[in-house]
Amino acid sequence: MRGPRRTGGFTLLELVIAVMLIGLLTSMVVGGFANVIPAGRETAAVNKARIINAARVTYGLTVPDAATEWANALTDADRAALLVNAGALSGAAADWLSASGGYTLALPGGLRTKTVLRDRAGTPLNYPD
Repeated sequence: MRGPRRTGGFTLLELVIAVMLIGLLTSMVVGGFANVIPAGRETAAVNKARIINAARVTYGLTVPDAATEWANALTDADRAALLVNAGALSGAAADWLSASGGYTLALPGGLRTKTVLRDRAGTPLNYPD
C-alpha cells in the first residue's frame, strides 16, 4: 500500500521543462545582442569623424593662415595637432586618429575635404555628413 501523496511540490519533469524554457528564452535574448557592440563602435567612429569635420571647418574659419599651415602639415598626426592647438578639438591629437573596434581616421586633402574613416581591414566607410 502507498502512503499519502504530497501535494506541495513540483515534479522533476516540471522543473526540467521550466529550466529548458528559461534557457531557450535567454539564448534568444543574448543572440539578439550579438550585433549591438560592433554597431555601437561603428557609430562612435562615425561621430568622431563628424566632429573632426566640424573642427576642420572651425579651424579654417578662425585661423588666419589655416590653409597654408594645413598644406605644410605632412602627416595626419600633424594635422590633428593643428586642430588641437587651435582649440578646435580637445585632448591629445593622437586620440582623434583612432576609434574603438579598430577604426582609424585620416585627414587627407584640404580643410574642406571629408575625413576618411577606415575599418580594421582598411576599407573606407561611407558615412553621411
